[in-house]
Amino acid sequence: MRILALIERFFVIDLGINFLLGGVLIVFPEAIDGLLVEAPGFSAAIYRLIGAGLLAFGLWQIQAIARGSITAPATLRFGGIMALLPAAALGGLLAFGDLRLTPIGSVAVWAAIVYMVLLGAWYLLAFRESSRRLADAS
Repeated sequence: MRILALIERFFVIDLGINFLLGGVLIVFPEAIDGLLVEAPGFSAAIYRLIGAGLLAFGLWQIQAIARGSITAPATLRFGGIMALLPAAALGGLLAFGDLRLTPIGSVAVWAAIVYMVLLGAWYLLAFRESSRRLADAS
């Protein structure tokens, strides 16, 4: 199935997104806060923590590429879970939190949720395909 070949390409694109966004969140937390949230916003430490998480995930992606294990079931399962958990957390914050998002902030947060849910679902579909291939080979 083509899904595994596409995962290899998209994995690298997602790696770039994670490094870019992680770096921006670490270097410019106050600017991001002003763009996304009406005053008073979040602490710069929150944005830096999220940025550090994105960079850590990017480093894990680099390690998976170096090991040649992008399409391994464990890699795909972990990637899927790591995409869906933040999406669930953001969705919970939107539903139950007192977030005072700017219009740009609302669009950005919803776009992030949709992206992470689609990414997580795609990784988990690829996990199923990869697992099936391994089972068929044995």
